[in-house]
Amino acid sequence: MPDGLPIVVLENGIAKSQEDIISRNLRATAAMGCLSDHDDFGASYTSILNIRKFSVSRLKIDRQLISRVDADADHRTLVSALLAMSEQLGIEPLAAGVGTPEEHTLLAQFGCDHIQGFNLARLLPRDYSVAWMGDCRLGLP
Repeated sequence: MPDGLPIVVLENGIAKSQEDIISRNLRATAAMGCLSDHDDFGASYTSILNIRKFSVSRLKIDRQLISRVDADADHRTLVSALLAMSEQLGIEPLAAGVGTPEEHTLLAQFGCDHIQGFNLARLLPRDYSVAWMGDCRLGLP
């Protein structure tokens, strides 16, 4: 089922022309219903124009911005602005690299409902991952 398959597009992997193979493939997978995550958003090669060019469905805010968001006023300002922009564009945000409960709490207060990082779970072997996901669906810790 394509709507459950996000395709992660790395910021530095995005090509410059709308007519290149990356653009065509991303448009084709979006037409099939696949999600497209724009990874590392807010760092390195970011271009706001790429959000629409590649049919992005979710912005993954880079962990460099998320790190210490609870303790660094500049990080808070930048993350807050990116979340507001994401909301205005109707694109779901995801905070990458959330490492502490304090970062998670602040992001939730900012309205960021989706996170990934060690505060949620550490890397797990496949068998443990499947069991962990099953427990999460049941509402278990």
